[in-house]
Amino acid sequence: MLISLLLTALTVPGFAHSGDSTGAENVSVLKKSDLGIGVGWLGMKSLNDRLASLGLSKFQTYGLLVDLEHQMVIDRMMMGGELKGLFFHDKLTGNTNTGFWAGEILLKSGFNVINTEHVNLYPYLGLGAGLMNLVIGDKNTIFDTALVRPNTNLNMYQFRFLIDLGVGFDLLGGMNPSRLGVVGLRAGYTFDPTSGDRWMRDGLFVTSTPKPTMNGAYVMLTLGGAERKSMNMKNWMHHHDDMQKDQDK
Repeated sequence: MLISLLLTALTVPGFAHSGDSTGAENVSVLKKSDLGIGVGWLGMKSLNDRLASLGLSKFQTYGLLVDLEHQMVIDRMMMGGELKGLFFHDKLTGNTNTGFWAGEILLKSGFNVINTEHVNLYPYLGLGAGLMNLVIGDKNTIFDTALVRPNTNLNMYQFRFLIDLGVGFDLLGGMNPSRLGVVGLRAGYTFDPTSGDRWMRDGLFVTSTPKPTMNGAYVMLTLGGAERKSMNMKNWMHHHDDMQKDQDK
């Protein structure tokens, strides 16, 4: 129900001015899925300062970014979902290993300012949740010690609310006009308005912790595929109205 209303709100205004001609009723629908690899930055100063005060190695402020995304583009309007993982190289100080990674799940919406058969250029807005995970513990341990102290590693995490602003650029092509390959570029900035120190361990809050943030820029290359088809808006609206009537009964 909610998705149906959202699609109506996004698509109908863009076609209302076109009248009732047959050409205006058919719109392009493009479904894209891709994998992205790039670099992302986080606000690591607070965490690094605390690690240094404990005699542990600092993390770099950037990590390897891996991204999975699916989009649906109706005429010029883009909607989609995205999963991101940001991975940092583990640090070893003596026998103490320190690891850190972050993840994001986002719902995105954008508008194609350039919308041709082979080129898409669009700014986008994403809203979603983030997760940061910090692990500190022994790199190696002997069997007898593991039996006496089975839970010596510190594993903390916290959730964040995120806002993502960026620009996407896609090149589409292929021998089949309805089945396309896609090569793209994404660049943007993630805002973390809920910065704080609400780390958790085993479901309990940990106090007096550092305050790293998920604020940071990112850039990545993407590779994927797309399916293009034509959708009759008049038929789709009739189908939507029928569904609405059935739900109202």
